[in-house]
Amino acid sequence: MIIVHSAMHSGRIFFWGEIAELTKAVQKRKSSKMGPQKEKAERYYYGADMQDLVAVLTQAVPNIGPEKKHFHDLAVWLPTRAGQAIPSSPLIAEQSPGRGKIKLRSWIITTYRMEWSEAVDLLCTCSGKKVLAPGVVIGDDLRFWSEAIRFAGSLVARQQYLPSVQTGEDDFRAVWQPVYLGDDTEGLMQLAQRMPPSARALCEIASNEPPFTPAVDALRRFVGGSLDCLVRHSSWDERSLSKRGNQANFESIHDAWLYALRSRDNRIPGPKKELALLAEQLREWSRPIAVTASSPFRLCFRLEEPSSPETPKKGRAKPASETWYVRYLLQPRDDLSLLIPMEAAWKQDTAKSSPLKQTGHRVTEYLLTSLGQASAVCPGVASSLKTSQPGGYSLDAQGAHEFLKEKALQLQQSGFGVMLPAWWTGKGTKLRLSVSANVKSPKMKATSGLSLGEIVQFDWEVSVGDEKMTLKELEALARLKAPLVRIRGQ
Repeated sequence: MIIVHSAMHSGRIFFWGEIAELTKAVQKRKSSKMGPQKEKAERYYYGADMQDLVAVLTQAVPNIGPEKKHFHDLAVWLPTRAGQAIPSSPLIAEQSPGRGKIKLRSWIITTYRMEWSEAVDLLCTCSGKKVLAPGVVIGDDLRFWSEAIRFAGSLVARQQYLPSVQTGEDDFRAVWQPVYLGDDTEGLMQLAQRMPPSARALCEIASNEPPFTPAVDALRRFVGGSLDCLVRHSSWDERSLSKRGNQANFESIHDAWLYALRSRDNRIPGPKKELALLAEQLREWSRPIAVTASSPFRLCFRLEEPSSPETPKKGRAKPASETWYVRYLLQPRDDLSLLIPMEAAWKQDTAKSSPLKQTGHRVTEYLLTSLGQASAVCPGVASSLKTSQPGGYSLDAQGAHEFLKEKALQLQQSGFGVMLPAWWTGKGTKLRLSVSANVKSPKMKATSGLSLGEIVQFDWEVSVGDEKMTLKELEALARLKAPLVRIRGQ
């Protein structure tokens, strides 16, 4: 029996395991070498060795060929009582009934540093499973990373990433970076809250303190590395890439960068001065997205329906030809229930208690950038930008219907907040248009020439809430030929 684990350390993901050993000799050895008086880091007795890890990897994921140079001894911080590490599961060993206080302590284990392509293959194999192979149980941390790889895959599927340059001490690397907009930011935070402590419990043996990397930072590094691998793998073209040989003959530094984005080796060859200039150009190019992603606020669009006129007579319908309005609002990302009017946003309310004042963020830059991005989706937003401090734009019933059917979803997918009338979202009134049929079957008679309409008769009824509509009302609705109509005050 072996339980396999994985954890992030120094921006890479490592694989390790626990093996069950329950013989009397083992227990004697354990009690003699794990005394409470010893505080120096010792090897975790239940830790799997290199041969065990190789056997698991080759059995579970045949595409992985573990290389000896990728095996490293690291320290893992585990709950410890009376000098004995507590295994992650009773399947490994029963917890000793000691009375000592449980504390964290470092233990030496053998780990395998995985390449990102190997990690993606392994985590995809673990997805939705509790057992990786006969006798191989998936630990909570490995199961968490398999959930995180699905999150990274969703960003790739929705093309939520940008090409960039990562600046190191001695080199420049071409990378694909995730872009967190709208619900993705909230999803990342929620996922980080579910991260098991063991998923970031590794550190160097010489360290005297447990790792202090925040869960969200570890998750960001993982999502960044796995997303880069997924995008890069999808663009590999071995034939065209192999023609470059030693990558020495590029017409420009941009060609070298594009090559590195698609190759297994992401290092960009070229003079450091030109590479530094390229990195600066890319940062300036991606600045609008960076401003939006780093903002503590979210731009929200609220569709406001026309004010209700006098209640028409029963049965009378009319086109919803009054003016609709799409209002711009700001929402703090940490409290989406708070709506900040645009008047306060443009003036950047100077009150000390104002959320705009407390964040210190450049709100005007964010608003102009976000409205510019939204204008590519909604022509109405583009027209509103002709004013100095836009607060929204007006539209007719046809435009309102288009906003409900198309623009609202496109804005949501672009990371903006959208608030629609309750009757459209299904969270409001129960007064809805419904269709029902009463089926009547007359008594069968011994006569010939019966048609289907004579055998089964349908009486169709259309109702708004509990009130049925007459045929004249339906005909009146059909004559209007309008996408939105007002019936009985709605």
